[in-house]
Amino acid sequence: MSLGVRVHGDAGEAEFVLYAGGWADVSVIHPGIDGPTAEYVELDDVEEFGSLLDRVVGLLREPVRRDRSSSNAARSAGGL
Repeated sequence: MSLGVRVHGDAGEAEFVLYAGGWADVSVIHPGIDGPTAEYVELDDVEEFGSLLDRVVGLLREPVRRDRSSSNAARSAGGL
């Protein structure tokens, strides 16, 4: 069983798929990151998924700055 969520923000979009087995797939499109980024994340509990959502949604709310490098944008998402 899984649950999918798509989030759109001023600075991009993200897709989350949370699996009942305790992991999530996350994909992010953000102008400060070179191309789409996708990660597999192992989760110990649902609170970790909440923290992941908060970090990525925070990234999508940031104003886009053209002087930021892709590594800085990814770091602000907590490595996703």
